[in-house]
Amino acid sequence: MKKHHKIIILLILTLVITACKKQGNKADIDAEFKASIPFKIARNYFVKNNVTASNLTLESKKEFNAVFGKAFASGADGSPTPIDFSKQYVVAIIKPETDLASEITIKSIKKDNENIFFTYNYSTGKKQSFTIHPSTIVILNKTEKGTIIFNELKNN
Repeated sequence: MKKHHKIIILLILTLVITACKKQGNKADIDAEFKASIPFKIARNYFVKNNVTASNLTLESKKEFNAVFGKAFASGADGSPTPIDFSKQYVVAIIKPETDLASEITIKSIKKDNENIFFTYNYSTGKKQSFTIHPSTIVILNKTEKGTIIFNELKNN
């Protein structure tokens, strides 16, 4: 019986140590990141017809206008979101044209010393009678620089 007790105690200790180690690793990973980067989503722009799906960093108004056009809508929030390219830049996520209802939702933007990690959800829904070019435009301050790494979460 004593031999079985030793095996059970050893098994329990191994499980406890393994569980503690996994939690420690997650804490270490989270500690590598600074606080989340502040950002703003630009509204009331559309992707021009000559643009293909891609993830872009746009530093100037000229670059931006080559990809996006202004889409004015009625109501208080009908004007396109202003972007000050002297202080800000844009990261755009553009998906292929589709006839499915689609949404791109930013989940988090975090930074370590050299990289900016964009985690976003791309979900598609029901078929529509028209096509869209799903996109999202994220405005960041020019003080937040780094290599952009995209992490897409898919929900269909």
